Amino acid sequence: MLPASRNQRLLGLQQVPSDNTVDNTTIDIIAIHGLDTGSPRTWEYRKNGGSAVNWISDGEMLPALVPEARIYTYEWNANCFQDAPVQTMFGHADKFLACVAGEQASQSRPIIFVASCFGGLILAEAMCRAAQEGSPYRHILLSTVGAVFLATPFGGSDAASQAQWLVTVKGIMGEQSSDQLVRDLKEKHNFVRHRVQKFAEIAHADSVRLPVRCFYETKKTKLLRKLLSRNFAAKLSSSSTNKISFGVIIASVDRKQLVTESSACLHGFPRQGLDAAHSEMNKFGGPEDLNFKLVGGSIKNLVQNASGVLKHRQTDAQLTLSVGATSYGNVHWRVPRTTNTIFTGRGELLYRIQKAIHSDSSSSPDKQKRFVITGLGGQGKSEICLQVASQMREEFWGVFWVDVDKVSTAESDFIAIAKLLGHSVGGIPDALHILASTEQTWLLILDNADDPNFDYQMYFPSGTHGAVLMTSRVSQCKMYSPEQFEALEGLGNEDSKELLLKAANIPKESWRSYNDQAETVVQLLASHTLALIQAGAYIAKGHCQLYEYPEVYQQQRKRLMQFRPEQARSRYCDVYATFEASAEVLEQSGSEAARDALDLLAILSMLDSAVLPLQSFQIAWASSRKFLHLSHEETNKTDRLYRSHVLRLPGFLVAEDNEWDAFRLIEASSQLVSLSLVTRNDIDGSEGLSMHPLAHAWAKDRQCPKQQRVAWIATGCFLTLSRRNYKTRHTHERYFLPHIQSYLDIKIRSVVLSEDQSIVIPILLQCGWILLHMRQDIRLSYFLEEMFTILGKNPEEPSKESLPLYDLQAGSLYNLGKSDIVLLQKMVKIRETTLAENHPNLLDSQHELALAYEKNGQIKEAIALLEHVVKIKENLAEDHRERLVSQHGLACAYGSNGQIKEAIALLEHIVKIKENLAEDHQERLVSQYALAYMYEADGQIKEAVTLLEHVVRIQGLKYEIGHPDRVLSERLLASCLKQLRSENHS
Repeated sequence: MLPASRNQRLLGLQQVPSDNTVDNTTIDIIAIHGLDTGSPRTWEYRKNGGSAVNWISDGEMLPALVPEARIYTYEWNANCFQDAPVQTMFGHADKFLACVAGEQASQSRPIIFVASCFGGLILAEAMCRAAQEGSPYRHILLSTVGAVFLATPFGGSDAASQAQWLVTVKGIMGEQSSDQLVRDLKEKHNFVRHRVQKFAEIAHADSVRLPVRCFYETKKTKLLRKLLSRNFAAKLSSSSTNKISFGVIIASVDRKQLVTESSACLHGFPRQGLDAAHSEMNKFGGPEDLNFKLVGGSIKNLVQNASGVLKHRQTDAQLTLSVGATSYGNVHWRVPRTTNTIFTGRGELLYRIQKAIHSDSSSSPDKQKRFVITGLGGQGKSEICLQVASQMREEFWGVFWVDVDKVSTAESDFIAIAKLLGHSVGGIPDALHILASTEQTWLLILDNADDPNFDYQMYFPSGTHGAVLMTSRVSQCKMYSPEQFEALEGLGNEDSKELLLKAANIPKESWRSYNDQAETVVQLLASHTLALIQAGAYIAKGHCQLYEYPEVYQQQRKRLMQFRPEQARSRYCDVYATFEASAEVLEQSGSEAARDALDLLAILSMLDSAVLPLQSFQIAWASSRKFLHLSHEETNKTDRLYRSHVLRLPGFLVAEDNEWDAFRLIEASSQLVSLSLVTRNDIDGSEGLSMHPLAHAWAKDRQCPKQQRVAWIATGCFLTLSRRNYKTRHTHERYFLPHIQSYLDIKIRSVVLSEDQSIVIPILLQCGWILLHMRQDIRLSYFLEEMFTILGKNPEEPSKESLPLYDLQAGSLYNLGKSDIVLLQKMVKIRETTLAENHPNLLDSQHELALAYEKNGQIKEAIALLEHVVKIKENLAEDHRERLVSQHGLACAYGSNGQIKEAIALLEHIVKIKENLAEDHQERLVSQYALAYMYEADGQIKEAVTLLEHVVRIQGLKYEIGHPDRVLSERLLASCLKQLRSENHS
């Protein structure tokens, strides 16, 4: 922070005392300091051991050079630690103008401004604001006869990449460092440059011709001395964790010009280098100081030419700034509402839009200026347009807003525009013709172009004149401006937190202490703009504290998403309402594609918001054909799907067709994508769909309980069918896990008791098998416990009709290391009495029992049973999965029995056959791991390492950290490498 004495100084204009008893001055000079400083310190040169020299106030310096001038310093709150954002800094421009206007006895008294560093940016912004049509301070611009800039960073700091603008903000890395200012300067870099460009255009305008002088430094500054306090530098240098990287930084940027000539000088204006480093640009040692002579001489020259500048302006009493336009200044303003006071972020986008629709002499005459913003509802598209309209108001003779949500409202708005321009028209075409024929500059905003089936081209005026800004949820609308568009996403993390804290009415000085709580809420709401505002309003109203919001959200999600702030509401008032507007477009359409889109939306709502491969639908369709003509009685299995399940699939998965036709699926997904309800993603060269978490929550919450049950069953049929293609399911396994987890995040009891069990039970058991294969061991354990309770079954007493449930239980116990041999023996006995010797279900039970024997140390029993199973399966093809699985089990049993050579021979045979599977196929990796394990047991360590390195690399790409298969491979590889190192050491 600034020292207390500086905080207590008077702000505003302070006149420099004069020795003259009579005021004979005819001109004013106003000096503006930069960030984190003040007067007189900014202008003082300290001699070694001597007194200070202040070139602004000392009698033999500037006052002697221009005795006809009345000299002021302007004091502003330059405490960058408290007022960090760029917008706040630029906000000082209004205060500055008010102070100058209040001090001047006459509006015609000429003024020369002298600005140091960041003070120059405030001066430039003040001149931009004074130039606006209707501004009460336009006379200040007309009275300004000169501006002198001392190392003002118009183009940013050349060292920004190394020090993030810190090189121009002294002391900012102390205890009160302003990370917010640093972030804001970086984010709004283009915005700052846009305002600087605006100032340059005003100064160059023929009706103004403002003399500007730019001075730049030629000496380099020691960055370490500039950026770090002595204590902090010492602390950083002594830190063992920072020595290397810090040393590199010091070596690379030991000395540098902080504000280079290109940054400090405006194009087309005189420039002059001073023999000074940055901190010396505003300090001169005396009247004979060469730098003072250069700066003072420029000021004296501006004073001498002041009358000529004013005389030129008197030829044009009305300030008309022609910048590639017929007239400058806003006359017609038809915008529905003011900007939101808590609007946050989007600086880069605002700059891009303003640059795209800005009119100047270099504009292409054969092209209308356009910009299209698309994106999910509630992200702030309309608010961005309000900001653009407000900031660019004075650039356009007319700013017109048209709500194109409905033809009737669009027509009403266009007719009103024509009337505003003095014409009476009968419809939209006539109104568009009037706009197209208007020579003055105009901006037309087409808001809410959200119907994917409507051609909005009819709302664009013909010709090349004017600028059009459009907002839409329909992604295809970018075709109206292929080169200038933005697919809007959520706010950045820091901006999201700032918006939330503003909306919650939390004092700015307390924001840092709420950072972690805000971060949690921002992540929860996935940075959705309207949701953040609603959350803040909910908190501000006292319904809960910020830290309580996540828990309340989990309990009352629908209520919170439908909460409506009392003030500054958006068009749709709440988050869910803005999404529902898109659904209404589909419901009102009535087309097959719209109905399919709603069915697809219902299925996606039962899954996770993460990416779902589109190929899953084709696999589900192909699998469904096997069950299309199979009745429940014919299956006679509690875990098997049949015709009734197929009929529960959505219409775009028509099983009766002989060939897969993706047309309806693509049309349905395109409808959702076009409305920004769904995002299309590229996954490994194929397509997938994902949703914003809040849109996903809405898609589920919008359905009544009955609709949710119907959607849940349809989704379950789709999920289980999409996993039946064994050869392809492994390729999308990492994408599939969140969806099965989300699908089973239900109250299973209520589903089982409220629906036909012949439909529900097979779906649930199939989901159980999916959990088993994906090694969701703990989740499966809880799932089975609940299933046994709901169905009233004893987990230890299998029955013939419920054997599939007990098969799942046996597999779960095996993966958990709790194999129940007694249970498996009972299951085998039941099947031996009812099934043929070669029946797959009996062989599977015997295989599972053999594995349990092996794990229990009953190796001989395991080998005997597996050899029996393998022999019976010899009638299957050599590469048949079931045959290979049993051979794999037998090989492992051989290994457990010390028959390593036999195990290796069998596993090498299996691995060779499985080479036709994909490299990351789970069963190929399992067999490779088993072979490596046997190599290690046989002392073939190098062979084991070679194979394990391959397996670990593939599993590292396929599985998350902690996956059981990945953990086993990594541990075995570590052990083998340790053995190799020991051998090499020996």
